Amino acid sequence: MKTYDIVIIGGGASGLMCANNLAHIFSVAVIDGVALGKKLLVTGNGRCNFTNINLDSAFYNTKQVQKYIKEFDEKDTIKFFKEMGIESFADDEGRVYPLSESAKDVQKALTQKLSCDYISGKVIRLTKKDLFEITLESGEVVKSKKVVMACGNRNIEEILSDFKLPFEKKEPVLCGFKVKGFDKSLFGLREDAILRAENFEEKGQVQFRKDGISGIVVFNLSAKVKDAKPFDIEIELLPEISESKIEDILVYRRKNCGDFALSDCLLGILKGELAKYILKECKILTEKRTLSRLSDIEIKSIAYKIKHLKMTCTEKYDDCQVLSGGISLKNLSDFQSEIKGLYFCGESTNVFGVCGGYNLQWAWLSGYCLAKELNKNL
Repeated sequence: MKTYDIVIIGGGASGLMCANNLAHIFSVAVIDGVALGKKLLVTGNGRCNFTNINLDSAFYNTKQVQKYIKEFDEKDTIKFFKEMGIESFADDEGRVYPLSESAKDVQKALTQKLSCDYISGKVIRLTKKDLFEITLESGEVVKSKKVVMACGNRNIEEILSDFKLPFEKKEPVLCGFKVKGFDKSLFGLREDAILRAENFEEKGQVQFRKDGISGIVVFNLSAKVKDAKPFDIEIELLPEISESKIEDILVYRRKNCGDFALSDCLLGILKGELAKYILKECKILTEKRTLSRLSDIEIKSIAYKIKHLKMTCTEKYDDCQVLSGGISLKNLSDFQSEIKGLYFCGESTNVFGVCGGYNLQWAWLSGYCLAKELNKNL
């Protein structure tokens, strides 16, 4: 049974960053049940949006991250990967990608220079006597002086059941919502919009699923709204056009295109199925009517509904990008828990940000800052 100075449980972004920044005088092992860095392959739709040049604590669920941003910010991340052979660029929204736009290249850069052992297996339990003992599903036991939890938080309570730590409630974050009475005719549509819920507002492209809404704009809103079920969400379609302008367009059409079928009053303004849905929501009868018969009240109703389309969200989709929970930073001292020698980083902490590279940035900076702490104390 080999004994290590440090064992990192989890070979994802934060675990690999931590391992890459530990001084080589230590004996280190990374344990994971899948290939190292495998989850990176799906980030940014395979392009790996690994940080954002607009980094700020305002994009996270806690201001406590600011202390660590000062130690390792987006410029440090870009420099780190450049030194690992990854050139990068930022898009118009500040999202940073490898020049190759390949998440596989980021995975390779993080794993090819690792000077530590890799133990393949699923961890089922962690205990502590004189040393930490890590039990794998295979029955193998690995011993270590210090342990880093970098495995997310899906099974973390079971692994650490011996320690009675103050875990936060698990909640899906950065996810879509199922909608009450959703009209399936909207399935597959994508529309630029402004979404509002509980005094929060997000702008971007909303995607209509079989029974609800999704897309980055919805993900970001999901990170802000309270876990209240159900809650109302307002969708403002055509965000670049005012409500009065839409009324003017419809008045003009009534005058100049009066022989159009009323069902085509939004032709060229909204996609067909969405236009039909708006008219249905306004309770406007279109059968055997021409646009010339559209009343002023109906015009105002259509324009209002386009700018104030309301839906009731009933629950979050399970396929979230982030699962909140784990250990709060307030219960950690420079990433060390109340159990001496037991550390947490990445998604094992209850820190999450909006979409755009902020969650990977937290993985990098927490892994780096934790490695710095371990280098100092070992």
